[in-house]
Amino acid sequence: MSEVLAQMLELAMQKYRTMGAGYEQDGRKFPRFKVDVPAALAGDKKIAPIQIVDISQRGVGFVIEEAFEIVEQQTYLLLVSFAKLQLQPTIQIVHTSQADGKIQVGAVFKNISEDDMQRLLLLVLLSRIQDEE
Repeated sequence: MSEVLAQMLELAMQKYRTMGAGYEQDGRKFPRFKVDVPAALAGDKKIAPIQIVDISQRGVGFVIEEAFEIVEQQTYLLLVSFAKLQLQPTIQIVHTSQADGKIQVGAVFKNISEDDMQRLLLLVLLSRIQDEE
């Protein structure tokens, strides 16, 4: 990891710790943050656009609008791309619900390296910090 990226990550993680204060009250191990990040979900021979709506170190919540068969406990590939950053962690669906013609999904990360997790959190945190300015 480059020195600049390491410094950005440290600043973002400091912000992460202050932004997530109080998460223990929900009975969660990690803070969950509301975000608005476009991504894609890859299943068997199909890729669909999704909108990531919250994220933590354990998992991700997202909304999908197009017809796409979501099966609980099934694993899928989450495709996140930003600038030159490409991440493809495997996720496992743990919850689905429908509202307003959209499928709301909760998933846990099943296969993501520590470096990719830090990059994903950095991406999300930088987008949140930018939104606050």
